[in-house]
Order: sequence, then C-alpha cells, then structure tokens
Amino acid sequence: MERLLDRGALLIVALICAFLSWCFWHFLGQNAFDVFALIFMFSLLSENYFLKKELKKYRESKHKKAPEN
Repeated sequence: MERLLDRGALLIVALICAFLSWCFWHFLGQNAFDVFALIFMFSLLSENYFLKKELKKYRESKHKKAPEN
C-alpha cells in the first residue's frame, strides 16, 4: 500500500512539474532564455561572493597560524 501511495505522489509531482514547465515556456516564450541568463548570472555572482568570503576567512586563519620570526 505504501508503494502505491509513493507512486501516486510521484505521479502527481510529475504532473505539477510538467504543468509548470509548460506555463514557463508558454508565457515567456523567447524571453525564457533571458530568464535563464538572469538566473545563471545571479547564481554566479552569489557563488563568487560566498567564495570570496570563504577565501578571506581562510587567509586570515592561515595568517594567524603562521610562525613569527
């Protein structure tokens, strides 16, 4: 019975995803590629920000641990 419920839930989620993807392409059309580019740029900028923050932490911790002569 549990397997049947899992398959039913999976089917419902698949139908919802298919409907949302159809809506995305139907309503945005050619502009969908602009949205993809915007999402891509935002993800790159946010990843760059977090990596710079991590690098700064790493450099500060390495600088503190370095022996002084």
